[in-house]
Amino acid sequence: MTPSEQDVPLDVAALVINWNTRDLLAECLESLAADSDGLRVQMVVVDNASGDGSAAMVRERFPRALLLANADNAGFVRGNNQAYAACDPRARYVLLLNSDAALHPGALRTLVGWMDAHPAVGACGPLTLNPDGTLQPTWSRFPTFWAEMRGAHDRRFLGTRRAPPRVASAVRALPAAQATDWVGGSCLLARRSAIDGDLGGTLLDPAFLMYSEETDLCFRLKRAGWAVYLVPQAEAVHHGGQSSRQMPLAALALLYRSKILLFRRHYGPARALQLQMGLALLAGLKWLSPGPGERRRRQRAVLDALWGG
Repeated sequence: MTPSEQDVPLDVAALVINWNTRDLLAECLESLAADSDGLRVQMVVVDNASGDGSAAMVRERFPRALLLANADNAGFVRGNNQAYAACDPRARYVLLLNSDAALHPGALRTLVGWMDAHPAVGACGPLTLNPDGTLQPTWSRFPTFWAEMRGAHDRRFLGTRRAPPRVASAVRALPAAQATDWVGGSCLLARRSAIDGDLGGTLLDPAFLMYSEETDLCFRLKRAGWAVYLVPQAEAVHHGGQSSRQMPLAALALLYRSKILLFRRHYGPARALQLQMGLALLAGLKWLSPGPGERRRRQRAVLDALWGG
């Protein structure tokens, strides 16, 4: 890099955390490189001790990417914070992009342009699609007790998440970006000045090992006075759960622990305990009811996670 290039601010530092998703990681980085025309983008890839040749693939096919190859699995949140600490501090924006996600053409330019035009916005996200083209529900209001209970009752853990057809049709028809409480971390663009200036430089709270970390980030941004938006003119595809499927019961336990932690952080210990008891009661009823052994094993994992078993 020449001295003149060193003086030019980067537009985006793209942080990608990988664990054994080599082929999807390649698609992710290819989409990022293809969508970088007209933007100065740094790709930072953290490989969490993958055994599938992911790190070698990055070195060979994406030599300009900054590769951080860990000797063990640092996890999703620690990996993102590691990438954030290592990325170029001149970047105006930070993109969280899952290794099993890929940008549609023009998505990154759309998100950056929209953030440039709206300086009061701290984070935004695109419409996120499943591989079959259906819409993932990766935006919402902040969680409530009853919303979490309904979600736990209906959840197909690690299954494909789809927005209801009526919701999907309405969102696709939106003419402009919409304010929301949080957007999904599979593809999230955040303003670095907000993170460094108002969040003390903490991108993701390390207390969250995985899950709910992006909701916590949006909580912190909004409490600091920043807005969060869904930008439906940009789209990304997200396969979802590709790393979690390699350790489903452990991931399920982390999911529920993170929900309780989020409530404790932002609603207080009493409401966290209420949610903990409600989710445990629901899991206990499911565990006691007749059904496949795998379902009972999942509910046993939930109970262990909620009560530290």
